[in-house]
Amino acid sequence: MIATSAPLSVLADSVGDGPLLAALISALVALVVALLTQVLVSHRDSVARRYDRRRAALLLGQDAALALRGRLIDLGRVTRRDAGQPSAELAEAERRFDDARALLDVSLTRIDDPEVVRAATLWRDHAQQRHISTLDVTETEETASWMQFNVLIGKALTSRQGLSG
Repeated sequence: MIATSAPLSVLADSVGDGPLLAALISALVALVVALLTQVLVSHRDSVARRYDRRRAALLLGQDAALALRGRLIDLGRVTRRDAGQPSAELAEAERRFDDARALLDVSLTRIDDPEVVRAATLWRDHAQQRHISTLDVTETEETASWMQFNVLIGKALTSRQGLSG
């Protein structure tokens, strides 16, 4: 028993020294502060990366919707002018429309915000019906759905989380 208590008494004596105890406490505090700082920085960086990813997806979706809007206007103009008769210009307008529609569809899969996706889908349907379909969708309805989509994009872009809600 004496052999095992001797190292403990030496440790107790050395820890009892004021400067050594202060150094030990300082080292432990520095270690805890360093660990907490690392956790906080890691969390902040993760939040920033998520926001940047969401922001990029929102901007791509908005750009894709704007491109589709232009292609729908072009296709509607050519379709009405040519009365739906086949032509090289109509085929090119349809191809550009298909490309723009595909870009919007793909970009919507990257958006985390279901409200923005719903608004974009509603606008897309209204715009297609207004410009290239025989279904009656008024300019007012299409414009309202376009504005709602853009309002939600704006809310998402200015929120801390990158979401509209």
